[in-house]
Formats: sequence, structure tokens, C-alpha cells
Amino acid sequence: MVAKTQSSLANARSSRLSDEVTRFLTRHGRTRRFPAGAEVVGENEPATTVFVLLDGEAEVLKAVEGSQPSVVANLGVGAIFGEMGLFHDLTRTGTVRAATELTAVEFANDDFLDAVTQLPELTFRLMRSLSTKVSSTNEILADSHRDRARWVVGYHLLAGGEGQSFKLDLRALAEQSGIPRASLRSVVDELADKGAISRLVHRGNGVVEVAVDRERLNRRLGAVVPSATDDIADQRRVVKR
Repeated sequence: MVAKTQSSLANARSSRLSDEVTRFLTRHGRTRRFPAGAEVVGENEPATTVFVLLDGEAEVLKAVEGSQPSVVANLGVGAIFGEMGLFHDLTRTGTVRAATELTAVEFANDDFLDAVTQLPELTFRLMRSLSTKVSSTNEILADSHRDRARWVVGYHLLAGGEGQSFKLDLRALAEQSGIPRASLRSVVDELADKGAISRLVHRGNGVVEVAVDRERLNRRLGAVVPSATDDIADQRRVVKR
């Protein structure tokens, strides 16, 4: 689901800066140039400076729940990045990489706040940037939580076997995984609607009786059947024959 968020962010590029703002930034900030592919800031670095993109394009990469970093946003001319550290003592929440050769102006946090007070256009851009990033972060987290619920349910369904009818205790699974039972039930209903669960009966108290179409389930999960028998055996305690 991250791809959906990435697409929406990619279209939310900033507009070009006015000549007045460009002159002010280059006069008071440190102009820096990066070749395509170069890392401008790295995830988990101290967030002590803010950048304004003057020319070229950049991309934001983020690793979600231990996954490999993937592009979650694209930045165009006029974009501000690194600003989350202005109000909190934070580390960088993502990596920014030059998608093309780019030029940016870098400010120390305090110097950037001084600049914002002098330029209404910069104030507006900062507020818009903060608002967009908070909203986008919420979307990514929500997608990540939904994906995690799908994987937890899917893994236990695969542990139950092909075509056999068995019971799955969603209450126990919720306690084990920390995912709300309602979220797990929603995933079960979704998989049944898509045909990955060929038979579904809600037995009450969080227990569902299911039969699985393994091929369709694997397609829905986008992964191969787990081959580690020990891992599957560990999951049997929430699968009831």
C-alpha cells in the first residue's frame, strides 16, 4: 500500500521560489550542490540543519518496520526538507537523495527560523511542508499497520494447511501479535471476499472456522509459502483442529 502514498506524494511538488526569496536564501544560507544519486541527508542523522531546494529534484527514502528503504516522496524546486528538527531535538526521519543534479541552500535551524520571520512566503512554505509531511506520515503508518495485520493472519492461515477446515482463534492471535482483534477480523473478511479463504464461519468469542485456497492466499500476500517447518509449528497454538 505504500505505492499509493508514494504516488500521491510524488504529485505534491512545491512551486518555484520568487526571485526575492531566492536572493535572500543564497545571500544568507550555504549553497550546496549534489550530483545525481548523492545522499543529501541520511536517516537517523542529527536534524540540525534545514534545506531549501533551488534547482533539480530529490527523493525521500524511508525504511518501514525493518524493510529496505524505498522512495516515499519526490521533491521539486522550492521544497523544504529537514524542517522537522526545528521544533524538536530529533534525528532525520528519512534519507534524502539527489534524483538529479541539484542545488540546495542549507541553514542551521536557528538561522532558518530567523529567515522565516522575515519572509512571509517562506513562512507559508514551511507551514505547508509540515502539514503535508504529518499527513503523509500518518498514511504510511496506517498502510504499514494494515500490511502487518495481513501478514500475521496470512501466515497463520498458511500454517493451517491447504483445503482443510480448521479454527483460528483471533483473540489469542491479537494477544500474541499486539494487533487489535477488529483489525485481524477485517483482514479475514477481506481475504474471504477475495477468495483466498474458501470457507468462513464465525463461531463466536473471536474464533473463526476457515478453509484456505493456498494459491490465492499467496497471490494476495505476494509471497511464497513459508518453508521453515519450525516457524509454522510455533503458530499451531492459535490454530485449532
